Amino acid sequence: MLKSFGYLLIVCGLLGAAPIPVIKTTVEEGQEIVPGDIVVFDAGETLEASGFKWAVLPAKFADNRPTNEISLDGKSLRLASRPGQYLIILAVTNKDSEISLVKRDVIVGKPAPGPNPIPPGPINPEPLPAPKFPNEEMGMSTAAYQAAITGTYDKVKLKALAQAFKQIGGAATAGGFNSLKEIELASVEANRKAICGTVDPVSAEGVAIRNSFLPFFTALQPKIKVLSQDKAATPAGYGKMLIEIANGTEAGAK
Repeated sequence: MLKSFGYLLIVCGLLGAAPIPVIKTTVEEGQEIVPGDIVVFDAGETLEASGFKWAVLPAKFADNRPTNEISLDGKSLRLASRPGQYLIILAVTNKDSEISLVKRDVIVGKPAPGPNPIPPGPINPEPLPAPKFPNEEMGMSTAAYQAAITGTYDKVKLKALAQAFKQIGGAATAGGFNSLKEIELASVEANRKAICGTVDPVSAEGVAIRNSFLPFFTALQPKIKVLSQDKAATPAGYGKMLIEIANGTEAGAK
C-alpha cells in the first residue's frame, strides 16, 4: 500500500504558484527498510504538474550499477534497496516552468555508527538591531536584514540576490509589469539565477544551493503574503516592497 510522506517545499522565489508535490511511497517516514524490500516513490497524484525530474544520491553503486530506476512517464521511482543511505530528490514543474522540490533521506539497513553527539552550545543571543533604512515604509528592509544575518549564507550570493530584488523591484515601480503574477514569475527566475548562477537548479548541486537559502525565503514569506494584499497589492507597491527587501538583503551581506 502506498502511503503519503512529509515533504520540504523549496521555491527560490517569493509567492510563485509552483505545483505542490504529492508523493506516495511504500515505506513510512522513519521506517527501517530491510535490504530487499520494494521501495517505490510515486508522484502521479501531483496536480497541475507537467514535468517530473528525479535525482538520487548516490546515483550509482560501487560496481557502477544504478541505485534507482525511473518509470517511462517519469512520475515514479524505484529504489534498489541495498544497504546504505540515500537522498531522494524530485523536481516538479508546471506549464509556467515554476519549480517545486521535495527531498527525503532513506536508510536501508542500519546506518553506520556516527561520531559522539556534540553537546549543545549556549543559547543564541538576540539578533543585533537592524540599521536604519531610509524611506522604509513596509518594514521589509529590516525583515530582510534580520533574515540575512540570522543564517550562514554565501555573501556573494546574498549580494546577487539583493541585485535581483532591486532589478525586478525597479522595473515594477517603473510600470514594467501589468500584474503581480508577472512580477512573481520574474522574481522566481531572477532569484534562481542569482542563487544558482550557472548551476542547473534541479541538479544535486543546485538543490543544495537552494536548500541553503530556504530559511531566508521562509522568514520573508508571511510578511510578503500580508503586504501583497495591502500596501503591495499593486505592481508599483509590490516593486517598492522588493526594493526594501533588496536594501535589507544588501546590508545583511556586508
